[in-house]
Amino acid sequence: MPTGNMLKPWPLLAGYICLAGGAFAPWVPMLGLLPLPVLPCAFVARRMALARQDIVAAEHARWQLRTFWLLFMLLVGLMGLFAAVGIVFSEAAVLDLVEGIGDAYSANQIDMGVVLERFWAINEIRYFTWAGLFWLTLAQVWPLKRIIQGIWALFAGCVPTGPGGGVKCLALVVALAVQGGILAFILGT
Repeated sequence: MPTGNMLKPWPLLAGYICLAGGAFAPWVPMLGLLPLPVLPCAFVARRMALARQDIVAAEHARWQLRTFWLLFMLLVGLMGLFAAVGIVFSEAAVLDLVEGIGDAYSANQIDMGVVLERFWAINEIRYFTWAGLFWLTLAQVWPLKRIIQGIWALFAGCVPTGPGGGVKCLALVVALAVQGGILAFILGT
């Protein structure tokens, strides 16, 4: 890692680790708050890097901000999906089942595998379940791919968008393998 004018990598690495908590939040909801410190810290790190004319560190801070907002928008998308279920279905029995699943998950009484099984069992919302599976895949793989790519670039001493296509594909494969392994473990237990 170049030592010239670049900020020390540890605050940026800490930001990536906090963002990783958001990528694993669907499995462990308590990790959902871990990315919150990234927002103010990345703003400060970016301004400090720009003041020192450290383009690499500034780009890493910007990458972290964009990954934070990606996690946030994926959360908003999930809330929109639940709102759509509430708007489209006025049948009290279906809404009670959906609310019960959401309450149990929020209280850490059931894990994501059980949530998916229970949603799949409600025939009336099958299309919303497919949309939820698509959202779940995006929410788990996309941010983690960006985090892995950012960490790789941080230790390579380049901007996060700088690694070639091979590194980007490798980051995607690693993110898929990690999240797929966790899913296989959860469904296997």
